[in-house]
Amino acid sequence: MRKLFLSIVLVCPFMANASLQIFTLDSMHIIGAQADQVCVVNGTKLINHKMNAYLQTHGGISSEVLTSHFHRQLGNLSQIAICQGEALRLGVQRLPAIVVDEKYVVYGVSNVEIAKAMLRQWRDNHE
Repeated sequence: MRKLFLSIVLVCPFMANASLQIFTLDSMHIIGAQADQVCVVNGTKLINHKMNAYLQTHGGISSEVLTSHFHRQLGNLSQIAICQGEALRLGVQRLPAIVVDEKYVVYGVSNVEIAKAMLRQWRDNHE
């Protein structure tokens, strides 16, 4: 995977059908990302916090409701593990990382359009 760093923005039309994968932390918001493109790789603390808050605010809940809530959070934990595995497979080294077509990565940018523009400029200059 080729690594890109800060660069000047230039717009070219080659990325119309590119696949995007975005790896980030739960504390980082990525501008212009669709929910299905974003992998949060560190959400376990947030899930623990949500579970504790839920238990504190819903003290007298039934075991069925608690089990249902637990299963939703377990699904979230599974998604985090999948995201971590995918980041490892792709060789992601820093966050945020915007991966394009499993071939290019832009680190440190939290705006999808800026990352695409940086990649377009880099590609124009190197390919």
